Amino acid sequence: MKYYPFELHTHTLHSDGSFTPDYLVRSAKKVGLNGIALTDHNTVSGHTQTLKSCNRHGLTFIPGIEWTTFYGHITVLGAGTIIDWRSVNPSNILEKAKEVQALDGCIGIAHPCRCGHPICTGGSDSWGLSLKDYSAFTHYEIWSGMYPGSNTTNAVAINTYRLICDAGVKIACVYGRDWHRQGGDVYAMTFLGIDGSLSVDTALNAIKSRHTYISTGIIIDGILKGNNKQYQFGDIITEGDYRFAGRILNFDQYYIQKNNISIEKVIIYSDHNTTYESALDNNGSFSISFKASSSKYYQVVVVGSINGEKVDLALASPYFIC
Repeated sequence: MKYYPFELHTHTLHSDGSFTPDYLVRSAKKVGLNGIALTDHNTVSGHTQTLKSCNRHGLTFIPGIEWTTFYGHITVLGAGTIIDWRSVNPSNILEKAKEVQALDGCIGIAHPCRCGHPICTGGSDSWGLSLKDYSAFTHYEIWSGMYPGSNTTNAVAINTYRLICDAGVKIACVYGRDWHRQGGDVYAMTFLGIDGSLSVDTALNAIKSRHTYISTGIIIDGILKGNNKQYQFGDIITEGDYRFAGRILNFDQYYIQKNNISIEKVIIYSDHNTTYESALDNNGSFSISFKASSSKYYQVVVVGSINGEKVDLALASPYFIC
Protein backbone atom coordinates (compact mmCIF):
# COMPACT_ATOMS: atom_id res chain seq x y z
CA MET A 1 0.00 0.00 0.00
CA LYS A 2 1.26 3.47 -0.92
CA TYR A 3 0.12 6.72 0.65
CA TYR A 4 -0.64 9.62 -1.72
CA PRO A 5 -1.14 13.29 -0.71
CA PHE A 6 -4.60 14.75 -1.40
CA GLU A 7 -6.50 17.94 -0.59
CA LEU A 8 -10.10 17.03 0.26
CA HIS A 9 -11.63 20.49 0.82
CA THR A 10 -11.33 23.13 -1.93
CA HIS A 11 -13.36 25.97 -3.44
CA THR A 12 -13.45 27.88 -6.71
CA LEU A 13 -15.24 30.94 -8.02
CA HIS A 14 -18.21 28.62 -8.56
CA SER A 15 -18.93 29.33 -4.87
CA ASP A 16 -16.89 31.66 -2.64
CA GLY A 17 -13.34 30.86 -3.79
CA SER A 18 -10.99 32.99 -5.85
CA PHE A 19 -9.59 30.12 -7.93
CA THR A 20 -10.68 29.24 -11.41
CA PRO A 21 -10.89 25.45 -11.66
CA ASP A 22 -7.72 25.33 -13.76
CA TYR A 23 -5.78 27.62 -11.41
CA LEU A 24 -6.82 25.45 -8.45
CA VAL A 25 -5.57 22.32 -10.20
CA ARG A 26 -2.28 23.93 -11.24
CA SER A 27 -1.77 25.18 -7.66
CA ALA A 28 -2.40 21.67 -6.35
CA LYS A 29 0.08 20.23 -8.80
CA LYS A 30 2.69 22.80 -7.81
CA VAL A 31 2.64 21.79 -4.13
CA GLY A 32 2.95 18.09 -4.94
CA LEU A 33 -0.59 16.82 -4.53
CA ASN A 34 -1.71 13.70 -6.36
CA GLY A 35 -5.38 14.61 -6.24
CA ILE A 36 -8.06 17.00 -5.04
CA ALA A 37 -11.72 17.00 -4.12
CA LEU A 38 -13.72 20.00 -5.29
CA THR A 39 -16.21 20.84 -2.52
CA ASP A 40 -17.82 24.13 -3.52
CA HIS A 41 -20.67 25.29 -1.29
CA ASN A 42 -23.96 23.72 -2.32
CA THR A 43 -23.03 23.46 -6.00
CA VAL A 44 -21.32 21.07 -8.38
CA SER A 45 -21.16 23.47 -11.33
CA GLY A 46 -17.34 23.47 -11.32
CA HIS A 47 -16.93 19.71 -11.65
CA THR A 48 -16.67 19.45 -15.43
CA GLN A 49 -13.96 22.11 -15.75
CA THR A 50 -12.01 20.78 -12.78
CA LEU A 51 -12.12 17.20 -14.06
CA LYS A 52 -10.81 18.30 -17.46
CA SER A 53 -7.97 20.24 -15.84
CA CYS A 54 -7.08 17.33 -13.55
CA ASN A 55 -6.91 15.04 -16.55
CA ARG A 56 -4.57 17.49 -18.32
CA HIS A 57 -2.26 17.80 -15.32
CA GLY A 58 -2.30 14.17 -14.19
CA LEU A 59 -4.23 14.61 -10.92
CA THR A 60 -7.01 12.42 -9.56
CA PHE A 61 -10.30 14.32 -9.29
CA ILE A 62 -12.83 13.50 -6.56
CA PRO A 63 -16.24 15.08 -7.26
CA GLY A 64 -17.59 16.61 -4.08
CA ILE A 65 -19.78 19.23 -2.50
CA GLU A 66 -19.87 21.04 0.84
CA TRP A 67 -23.36 20.90 2.25
CA THR A 68 -23.52 24.34 3.84
CA THR A 69 -26.29 24.61 6.44
CA PHE A 70 -27.16 26.57 9.56
CA TYR A 71 -26.24 23.50 11.66
CA GLY A 72 -22.78 22.82 10.29
CA HIS A 73 -20.89 22.07 7.09
CA ILE A 74 -20.50 18.57 5.66
CA THR A 75 -18.16 17.44 2.89
CA VAL A 76 -19.69 14.81 0.64
CA LEU A 77 -17.30 13.04 -1.73
CA GLY A 78 -18.41 10.90 -4.63
CA ALA A 79 -22.19 11.13 -4.20
CA GLY A 80 -22.89 14.86 -3.86
CA THR A 81 -24.52 15.21 -7.25
CA ILE A 82 -27.22 12.66 -6.50
CA ILE A 83 -28.64 13.47 -3.05
CA ASP A 84 -30.74 16.60 -2.58
CA TRP A 85 -28.95 18.51 0.20
CA ARG A 86 -31.55 21.29 0.48
CA SER A 87 -33.67 19.42 3.00
CA VAL A 88 -30.79 18.45 5.31
CA ASN A 89 -31.55 19.20 8.98
CA PRO A 90 -30.86 17.62 12.39
CA SER A 91 -33.90 15.36 12.13
CA ASN A 92 -32.78 13.66 8.91
CA ILE A 93 -28.99 14.07 8.81
CA LEU A 94 -28.39 10.44 9.82
CA GLU A 95 -30.67 9.23 7.05
CA LYS A 96 -28.87 11.50 4.55
CA ALA A 97 -25.47 10.25 5.72
CA LYS A 98 -26.56 6.65 5.22
CA GLU A 99 -27.82 7.54 1.72
CA VAL A 100 -24.36 8.84 0.84
CA GLN A 101 -22.70 5.64 2.01
CA ALA A 102 -25.30 3.53 0.18
CA LEU A 103 -24.19 5.30 -3.01
CA ASP A 104 -20.53 4.42 -2.26
CA GLY A 105 -19.72 8.01 -1.31
CA CYS A 106 -17.94 9.46 1.70
CA ILE A 107 -19.46 11.94 4.14
CA GLY A 108 -17.63 13.90 6.83
CA ILE A 109 -17.88 16.76 9.29
CA ALA A 110 -16.01 19.87 8.11
CA HIS A 111 -14.11 22.22 10.46
CA PRO A 112 -16.24 20.99 13.40
CA CYS A 113 -14.97 23.40 16.05
CA ARG A 114 -14.32 26.53 14.03
CA CYS A 115 -16.50 29.58 14.16
CA GLY A 116 -17.50 30.96 10.76
CA HIS A 117 -15.53 33.84 9.26
CA PRO A 118 -16.78 36.42 9.71
CA ILE A 119 -18.84 35.39 12.75
CA CYS A 120 -21.75 33.40 11.37
CA THR A 121 -24.09 30.51 12.08
CA GLY A 122 -23.15 27.15 10.66
CA GLY A 123 -19.36 27.34 10.76
CA SER A 124 -19.05 24.63 13.42
CA ASP A 125 -20.69 21.28 14.15
CA SER A 126 -24.03 22.11 15.78
CA TRP A 127 -26.03 19.07 14.74
CA GLY A 128 -26.71 18.11 18.32
CA LEU A 129 -25.88 14.46 17.64
CA SER A 130 -24.75 12.10 20.37
CA LEU A 131 -21.29 10.68 19.74
CA LYS A 132 -22.61 7.27 18.76
CA ASP A 133 -24.39 8.80 15.79
CA TYR A 134 -21.10 9.69 14.11
CA SER A 135 -20.93 6.06 13.02
CA ALA A 136 -22.94 7.13 9.97
CA PHE A 137 -19.98 9.27 8.80
CA THR A 138 -16.78 8.19 7.09
CA HIS A 139 -14.42 11.05 8.01
CA TYR A 140 -13.87 13.92 10.41
CA GLU A 141 -11.73 17.03 9.83
CA ILE A 142 -9.52 17.14 12.90
CA TRP A 143 -7.32 19.71 11.17
CA SER A 144 -8.64 22.59 9.11
CA GLY A 145 -7.23 25.75 7.57
CA MET A 146 -3.75 27.23 7.66
CA TYR A 147 -1.20 26.67 10.46
CA PRO A 148 -3.19 23.58 11.49
CA GLY A 149 -0.92 22.35 14.29
CA SER A 150 -1.10 25.61 16.23
CA ASN A 151 -4.78 26.38 15.62
CA THR A 152 -6.66 26.24 18.94
CA THR A 153 -9.93 25.16 17.34
CA ASN A 154 -8.13 22.22 15.76
CA ALA A 155 -6.93 21.18 19.21
CA VAL A 156 -10.58 21.04 20.30
CA ALA A 157 -11.45 19.06 17.16
CA ILE A 158 -8.74 16.49 17.94
CA ASN A 159 -10.07 16.02 21.46
CA THR A 160 -13.62 15.67 20.13
CA TYR A 161 -12.46 13.14 17.55
CA ARG A 162 -10.79 11.06 20.25
CA LEU A 163 -13.99 11.12 22.30
CA ILE A 164 -15.86 9.87 19.23
CA CYS A 165 -13.33 7.04 18.85
CA ASP A 166 -13.55 6.35 22.57
CA ALA A 167 -17.30 5.84 22.12
CA GLY A 168 -16.54 2.99 19.74
CA VAL A 169 -16.96 4.82 16.41
CA LYS A 170 -14.39 3.89 13.76
CA ILE A 171 -13.95 6.96 11.56
CA ALA A 172 -11.08 8.36 9.48
CA CYS A 173 -9.30 11.55 10.41
CA VAL A 174 -8.64 13.98 7.55
CA TYR A 175 -7.35 17.49 6.94
CA GLY A 176 -9.23 20.20 5.05
CA ARG A 177 -7.26 23.21 3.91
CA ASP A 178 -10.61 24.77 3.03
CA TRP A 179 -8.67 26.14 0.10
CA HIS A 180 -10.29 29.29 -1.31
CA ARG A 181 -7.29 31.25 -2.58
CA GLN A 182 -3.51 31.49 -2.53
CA GLY A 183 -1.72 32.51 0.64
CA GLY A 184 -0.35 31.08 3.85
CA ASP A 185 2.97 29.37 4.44
CA VAL A 186 2.00 26.44 6.67
CA TYR A 187 -0.59 23.95 5.48
CA ALA A 188 -1.07 20.20 5.56
CA MET A 189 -2.27 17.33 3.38
CA THR A 190 -4.31 14.17 3.81
CA PHE A 191 -2.36 11.08 2.80
CA LEU A 192 -4.58 8.29 1.45
CA GLY A 193 -3.41 4.68 1.52
CA ILE A 194 -4.04 3.24 -1.93
CA ASP A 195 -3.90 -0.48 -2.60
CA GLY A 196 -3.35 -0.77 -6.35
CA SER A 197 -3.65 1.95 -8.97
CA LEU A 198 -4.59 5.51 -8.05
CA SER A 199 -8.16 6.45 -9.03
CA VAL A 200 -11.20 8.18 -7.61
CA ASP A 201 -12.58 4.81 -6.48
CA THR A 202 -9.40 3.72 -4.69
CA ALA A 203 -9.11 7.18 -3.09
CA LEU A 204 -12.66 6.96 -1.74
CA ASN A 205 -12.02 3.40 -0.56
CA ALA A 206 -8.98 4.63 1.38
CA ILE A 207 -11.19 7.06 3.32
CA LYS A 208 -13.86 4.41 3.93
CA SER A 209 -11.17 2.01 5.15
CA ARG A 210 -9.62 4.75 7.35
CA HIS A 211 -6.24 4.34 5.65
CA THR A 212 -5.36 7.98 6.23
CA TYR A 213 -2.95 10.27 7.99
CA ILE A 214 -2.63 14.05 7.97
CA SER A 215 0.72 15.79 7.85
CA THR A 216 2.46 19.09 7.34
CA GLY A 217 5.76 18.59 5.55
CA ILE A 218 6.61 15.00 6.53
CA ILE A 219 5.92 11.43 5.43
CA ILE A 220 5.24 8.59 7.87
CA ASP A 221 6.89 5.53 6.35
CA GLY A 222 6.01 2.97 9.01
CA ILE A 223 4.17 -0.29 9.50
CA LEU A 224 2.53 -1.96 12.50
CA LYS A 225 3.32 -5.64 13.04
CA GLY A 226 1.79 -8.07 15.51
CA ASN A 227 0.11 -11.46 15.72
CA ASN A 228 2.06 -12.45 12.57
CA LYS A 229 0.28 -9.75 10.54
CA GLN A 230 0.92 -6.25 9.18
CA TYR A 231 -1.55 -3.42 9.63
CA GLN A 232 -2.24 -0.08 7.94
CA PHE A 233 -3.48 3.07 9.68
CA GLY A 234 -7.14 2.71 10.59
CA ASP A 235 -7.11 -1.09 10.62
CA ILE A 236 -8.78 -3.15 13.31
CA ILE A 237 -6.41 -5.07 15.57
CA THR A 238 -6.86 -7.55 18.39
CA GLU A 239 -5.22 -7.75 21.78
CA GLY A 240 -1.57 -8.69 21.77
CA ASP A 241 2.00 -7.44 21.39
CA TYR A 242 2.76 -4.97 18.60
CA ARG A 243 5.68 -3.04 17.15
CA PHE A 244 5.31 0.12 15.06
CA ALA A 245 8.55 0.94 13.25
CA GLY A 246 9.85 2.79 10.22
CA ARG A 247 11.17 6.20 9.23
CA ILE A 248 9.97 9.79 9.13
CA LEU A 249 10.85 11.39 5.81
CA ASN A 250 10.68 14.93 4.43
CA PHE A 251 7.93 15.46 1.88
CA ASP A 252 9.30 18.71 0.44
CA GLN A 253 12.76 19.90 1.49
CA TYR A 254 12.02 23.50 0.43
CA TYR A 255 8.86 23.53 2.53
CA ILE A 256 10.76 22.05 5.50
CA GLN A 257 13.50 24.68 5.32
CA LYS A 258 11.16 27.60 4.66
CA ASN A 259 9.11 26.83 7.77
CA ASN A 260 12.04 25.65 9.90
CA ILE A 261 10.40 22.29 10.60
CA SER A 262 12.12 20.01 13.10
CA ILE A 263 10.97 16.47 13.92
CA GLU A 264 11.30 15.39 17.55
CA LYS A 265 9.62 12.03 18.17
CA VAL A 266 6.82 9.60 17.38
CA ILE A 267 4.12 9.00 19.98
CA ILE A 268 1.29 6.46 20.19
CA TYR A 269 -1.71 7.60 22.22
CA SER A 270 -4.38 5.31 23.64
CA ASP A 271 -7.79 6.20 25.02
CA HIS A 272 -6.52 5.35 28.52
CA ASN A 273 -4.18 8.38 28.36
CA THR A 274 -1.29 5.96 28.04
CA THR A 275 1.49 6.96 25.67
CA TYR A 276 4.36 5.10 24.05
CA GLU A 277 7.09 7.03 22.27
CA SER A 278 10.35 6.86 20.39
CA ALA A 279 12.90 9.49 19.46
CA LEU A 280 14.35 9.43 15.94
CA ASP A 281 17.87 8.32 15.15
CA ASN A 282 20.09 10.14 12.66
CA ASN A 283 18.34 8.42 9.75
CA GLY A 284 14.87 9.38 10.97
CA SER A 285 14.14 5.82 12.08
CA PHE A 286 11.97 4.91 15.07
CA SER A 287 10.58 1.84 16.81
CA ILE A 288 7.77 1.59 19.37
CA SER A 289 6.58 -1.60 21.06
CA PHE A 290 3.36 -1.80 23.04
CA LYS A 291 0.78 -4.27 24.29
CA ALA A 292 -2.76 -3.71 22.99
CA SER A 293 -5.27 -4.66 25.64
CA SER A 294 -8.41 -2.95 26.87
CA SER A 295 -8.01 0.34 25.00
CA LYS A 296 -10.38 1.13 22.13
CA TYR A 297 -7.74 2.71 19.90
CA TYR A 298 -4.05 3.55 19.44
CA GLN A 299 -3.21 6.70 17.47
CA VAL A 300 0.18 7.56 15.94
CA VAL A 301 1.27 11.19 16.28
CA VAL A 302 4.53 12.81 15.14
CA VAL A 303 5.65 15.74 17.29
CA GLY A 304 8.12 18.47 16.39
CA SER A 305 8.30 22.20 15.85
CA ILE A 306 7.51 24.77 13.16
CA ASN A 307 9.37 28.07 13.34
CA GLY A 308 10.32 27.27 16.92
CA GLU A 309 6.77 26.43 18.11
CA LYS A 310 6.21 22.89 19.38
CA VAL A 311 3.31 21.33 17.47
CA ASP A 312 1.95 18.07 16.15
CA LEU A 313 3.37 17.52 12.67
CA ALA A 314 1.24 14.50 11.73
CA LEU A 315 -1.65 12.42 13.08
CA ALA A 316 -2.98 9.13 11.75
CA SER A 317 -6.31 7.41 11.86
CA PRO A 318 -6.02 5.13 14.88
CA TYR A 319 -5.63 1.38 15.03
CA PHE A 320 -8.92 0.24 16.52
CA ILE A 321 -9.26 -2.67 18.94
CA CYS A 322 -11.83 -5.23 17.84
